[in-house]
Amino acid sequence: ASNLTQNAFYNSLVPQVNVGIIATQAPLPNTVGDFWNLILQENAAVIISLVKEEIGYNNKAECRNYKHRDYFDPVSVESRHAYDGFIVRKIALADRIVTHVQYLDWPDHGIPVNFDRFITFVTFCEDLIDSSSSLTAVLHCR
Repeated sequence: ASNLTQNAFYNSLVPQVNVGIIATQAPLPNTVGDFWNLILQENAAVIISLVKEEIGYNNKAECRNYKHRDYFDPVSVESRHAYDGFIVRKIALADRIVTHVQYLDWPDHGIPVNFDRFITFVTFCEDLIDSSSSLTAVLHCR
């Protein structure tokens, strides 16, 4: 079969889903408000974090604190569940709940060494986005 035929066959098997993924860096201390405004403006239901450190609980320059008192006070964590290699939090923001999924095994430089855990994480995120009322997610790294 020609490449065109193979591509047409493959494309017919892959479901066409209109999901928006917004890629950005983690919020800086002076952009936390902009970050939350992006979440609200784009009606994002899911935040996917590839930042290894615990969000908001240490003073490392690399760790961005989502809970900045000058913006959307109070932004509160309603629940927290740890899985193998990632954490899922439900964050109350304005009048809704946003799900924050943090992957813990992404190294500062390089790629994850445990691909099974990463595939589990990606599958979890895909299912979460598919089941949400919004098909928009924000993905951020450091």
